[in-house]
Amino acid sequence: MAICSLSRTRLKCRIAAFLSPLLVTKQDEQQYQYTPLKTNQIRLLKLHPGQPGSQIECTIKAVDLLACDDFNSENTNDKDWEWFHAVSYAWGKGARSVKIKCNGLVAYISQTLADALQTFREKDDLILWIDALCINQNDIRERAAQVKLMDLIYFKARRVRIWLGRDDEADAVHSAEGAADLIKTFAELWNSCRDGDICEVSERLFQDPDIALLPQWEGIRRLYQRPWFSRVWVVQELGLAEDATFYSGQGDAKQHKHAND
Repeated sequence: MAICSLSRTRLKCRIAAFLSPLLVTKQDEQQYQYTPLKTNQIRLLKLHPGQPGSQIECTIKAVDLLACDDFNSENTNDKDWEWFHAVSYAWGKGARSVKIKCNGLVAYISQTLADALQTFREKDDLILWIDALCINQNDIRERAAQVKLMDLIYFKARRVRIWLGRDDEADAVHSAEGAADLIKTFAELWNSCRDGDICEVSERLFQDPDIALLPQWEGIRRLYQRPWFSRVWVVQELGLAEDATFYSGQGDAKQHKHAND
């Protein structure tokens, strides 16, 4: 009996050793599951730091939207979740093919969103609201309820981070930078005019052949051809923003421009 028992023990050990990697793999593939939200709740995403190109890791948590960025509210959230940045971007048609970790479990996002999160990652945790991850897209009722809160979400956000996408061409960063600088120059000139001078100044601007030939115009053309500018929601997302920042990326590099610069 002792010999038989020993053999069984060894057999069990061998089976366990064989199955162990399979069990770990199965656990690693467990997908993040949404839990129902209460009235006026939203989910926020805490984006954790990471090396360029490393897997995106985050924590998702339900919070009271009314208490966000409101220190007078009776309903308080955890200190680390009191404020957030909202993300605005064009979803695109790409499939959810990029695997990330949410609360230690697996979730899948589009390459467009993955590029944005890779760009947004900082040396410290960053709290974000992103519709694709913070709303259960498979729950029609939740989606409808959350859409009704979107005005307040973008109003409450400390900043709206607008992701314009990757820069496909080597000089795209410079052309986008030039476009932003040209727009800023026009805005400063416009703001310095009295109401009666606006029409005269704008007419003079666009009739000036030197201005018309500026290479930055090509940057402006490229800028406004990006998919984000074709979205209907941009009026709401940008209009309600306390502060908005445009981002684009080239590999691991990034640039950003404040809308109120």
